[in-house]
Amino acid sequence: MENKDEMLKSFFREQKKEIADYGFSRRVTQKLPAHRNREWIVWSFALVGLTVSLIIGLHTGFIIRLIMGLFQLPFYYILGGLFCFPLLSIPLIFIKGRKSWF
Repeated sequence: MENKDEMLKSFFREQKKEIADYGFSRRVTQKLPAHRNREWIVWSFALVGLTVSLIIGLHTGFIIRLIMGLFQLPFYYILGGLFCFPLLSIPLIFIKGRKSWF
């Protein structure tokens, strides 16, 4: 399989032809509109979703039952969750740092 991959790469490398664009690409990129920051849309929907979730949770009593359930958990479960939090949040920080994905 590796041999076939190398043969394909070699073939395409040998057959590669450059096309002169005479500055066309530069002119097109200069005429493109500037990138606008639309991050506020995400935060708006997140706020609306959080608000709706809290209203539903308080209305049904789910949040109160959740808090009461947390008080009944053994301490080492809560401690384990606290120790796992940094491990779970580090990948999210790296994903947030990559602006090119969004």
